[in-house]
Amino acid sequence: MQPEHWPLPRTSTRVGYVADGSVPGGPSLSPSSLLLLAPGERVILPSLNGANCALAAADTGAMVVAGSLRNASAVAKYLGGTIGPIGVIAAGDLASDGTMRPAVEDILGAAAILRLLPGTRSPEAAVAEAGYSAEPSALVESSASARQLASVGHEDDAEWAGELDVSGCVPVLDGDVFVDATA
Repeated sequence: MQPEHWPLPRTSTRVGYVADGSVPGGPSLSPSSLLLLAPGERVILPSLNGANCALAAADTGAMVVAGSLRNASAVAKYLGGTIGPIGVIAAGDLASDGTMRPAVEDILGAAAILRLLPGTRSPEAAVAEAGYSAEPSALVESSASARQLASVGHEDDAEWAGELDVSGCVPVLDGDVFVDATA
């Protein structure tokens, strides 16, 4: 998977399926649409905030790892041996009008990873971790994100986003592409 700024730059020469929903029945930001891709197929994932955060972090020289509720334990295990500070970003959702909306699934995903990492916490990380729920799926499925997804016919995406530790994949940004560090 390749993160990309949204909207895609007019000069983009990216190769792969663009997961922006522009092709009917093709890949989009909906997780179920990505199941249509064969293993190893390259997908360009443009997003208003998540991709922008990943690319901005990479520009600083930081190692970028994509984590969520779905792979929290795998990501925490991978990062557990890291020496030095670890920044955990709950990217949230950046609306097309430029406003920021915190996303429950992102906050809970960050907290699920933080709770498993050793070391001291910043006050912000401590607050996120304190808000962690043993039943994140119920919170995600009743969130603003879930309502927004339901309004466009993607009710199942909220269920996907709320699943805890169903994946052992650890996506690490390598150049301009996320690769599974466990492969």
